Amino acid sequence: VNATVYGTADDGETVTATIDGKSASATAKDGQFLIKLPEHKAGGPYTLTVKGKTTVTLKNVLYGDIWLAGGQSNMAFKLLSIQRQKQHMARLAELAKNTNVRILLMPIKAGSKVEADIPVSQWIVNGAEGYNKVSAAGYVFGAELAAHLKVPVAIIHCNKGGSAVEPWMSKEALKKQGIGAGRTWYNAMVGPMLKFPIRGVVWYQGESNGGSVAKATRYGKTFPAMIQSWRDEWKNPNMTFLFVQLAGYAKDSVKVATNWPVLRESQNKALALPKTGVALAIDIGAGGIHPGKKFPLGIRLFLAARAIEYGEDIVYSGPMYKSMTVKGGKAVLTFNHVGSGMIIRDGDPEGEIVLGETLKGFVICGADKKFIPAQAKIVGNTVVVSHPSIKTPVAVRYAWTSWPEANLYNKENLPASPFRTDTFVIAEAPKPVRKPRPAK
Repeated sequence: VNATVYGTADDGETVTATIDGKSASATAKDGQFLIKLPEHKAGGPYTLTVKGKTTVTLKNVLYGDIWLAGGQSNMAFKLLSIQRQKQHMARLAELAKNTNVRILLMPIKAGSKVEADIPVSQWIVNGAEGYNKVSAAGYVFGAELAAHLKVPVAIIHCNKGGSAVEPWMSKEALKKQGIGAGRTWYNAMVGPMLKFPIRGVVWYQGESNGGSVAKATRYGKTFPAMIQSWRDEWKNPNMTFLFVQLAGYAKDSVKVATNWPVLRESQNKALALPKTGVALAIDIGAGGIHPGKKFPLGIRLFLAARAIEYGEDIVYSGPMYKSMTVKGGKAVLTFNHVGSGMIIRDGDPEGEIVLGETLKGFVICGADKKFIPAQAKIVGNTVVVSHPSIKTPVAVRYAWTSWPEANLYNKENLPASPFRTDTFVIAEAPKPVRKPRPAK
């Protein structure tokens, strides 16, 4: 594990950091010093002493992996909100006993320029007072990771409800996208952490970029640009970035039903970048925009990290559309991440696996581009999609609405990602017609 110690000191002042019998020094310049400590195995606790003209001693310090849990309100959704879910109470109580899990709650604020400091006083030991104000999904991810790897893990809670992706980007990154920058969450909440050698990011955001088809489509460029800019700014081109695809959302709105699938498609475009992964929430959503099933979401992020960052040979994703061919009047679809095979799964996604008989969520069209519900069957590692009235299929879509009825999984109990095989232009949803008020 690499670590740095930084702070303020008089120009020319030599500052020495000592931990576990090893020391390193640096000379302050422009009122700042940065000490790079020698590599050290994960573990602790240790006492850290930083000595210059004055001496600062920090106790109960750990070496371990730091993960940033960021985004908007669904990542900000607090652990305390799921602690009474009966099926998870025992596991969450067990995870809370691990004091090798540490939590940093970043204060919510925007800034006009990059700020320098992280509030050390905001660090919380797992299980101590206030620890359950951390992100529920981020906590499950990080605490399960610490238990599995048997190393300390820190979770940085860095979220702002209702935030779009743009204010999480630096001034330079926004300029490259042709976007002006004012006061941003990046400046006050992300910029101060750039000296921190974080291991990776788990991210849940996008709802606020789904206000129109145009905005949702643009996200396909700004989101990957944001990921790339963070890697550049942390000087870590291989920093793992895992994100949550928007959950099922059942708002009775043509606008949402039109925009949400496009936003999910734009999110998945980030998978073209190396060391990225997606955790699906399509099956664990709810009628509201803040689904409460954050425990299984944290587990899906945990699986992705084990494979993508830690190199474990495990199935970490549900089926992802790969290609379509037309044979005998039927569309034959192939997939990546089929695991040990694809299944039709019905029932509670957190309950026992119940096999279904009919694949749901597939629609098909011919040359007229008018989609109709399709018949779909799993054949080996393919899905064959058809309809008697369509002799030559042109395109297939799956789970292409705000909260679809969709049940394609792999045997590892991970759902297939929504997709479309076409690149048709998607029109903006029509504005709702307001009924005139009756005359008094």
